[in-house]
Amino acid sequence: MICKSCNFINPKDNRFCQNCGATMPESEPEIVTQPAPSTNGLRGMVANTTENKSYIISRNEWDMRLDFFLPITLVGLICHLIWQNFWASIGVLAAGLIFSIYKTNAIQSIVHKTIPVELIGKVIIAYGPANTKGRLHGPSGVLYLLSEGLYYKSYSDKDEFAFVHVNQKTSLTATAHHQVGWIREWEEVHIHYDSGDSVCFSIYNASTWLMMISLVCGKALRDEPQEMLVEETGGN
Repeated sequence: MICKSCNFINPKDNRFCQNCGATMPESEPEIVTQPAPSTNGLRGMVANTTENKSYIISRNEWDMRLDFFLPITLVGLICHLIWQNFWASIGVLAAGLIFSIYKTNAIQSIVHKTIPVELIGKVIIAYGPANTKGRLHGPSGVLYLLSEGLYYKSYSDKDEFAFVHVNQKTSLTATAHHQVGWIREWEEVHIHYDSGDSVCFSIYNASTWLMMISLVCGKALRDEPQEMLVEETGGN
């Protein structure tokens, strides 16, 4: 601490100057700053931060890799049985392994993106990978469950919608469709408005999403059994 009378440098906790005896001024309060959260070098809040306490509805990375790798493994075995070519089969398996790692990393990068600017300041209760194109397509965006409804943000120019906002004040029902697909637990939730319009989200674990929507929005929900779905959807 510098004395204002003689410019002598004193220890920080001194009340009097060691050189001239003048009374030292009170120390100024220390300003403490906290850097903004950072993810992969990108500034901003992420949905699964401790402050938001959001619940992620998804599958872990190893399960995702198996989802993409096992079908290609089956193709590799079929190729080996038909052509009896060991190296061709190894090539198919290697390509499948690379594809599964690439696809899983792409999904994880979508899930862990920073919160869209339009959701900053809102309460995010749960979130997870999703799309609006159907179960035959992988995740291309993130579906957020907010205190005021649902919000979908797409990160693909091939998606049907860039964003979808479902307000809980709107009269609607939600239905889960549990069809068998090539990605495990990759199911559909259909949001039906009383006006007759509807929107479909492909998500992981539709039953959990229905439960969360019911608790937050208090909407009428229906968890469709598979045999009923085949009749309603034409077996797709």
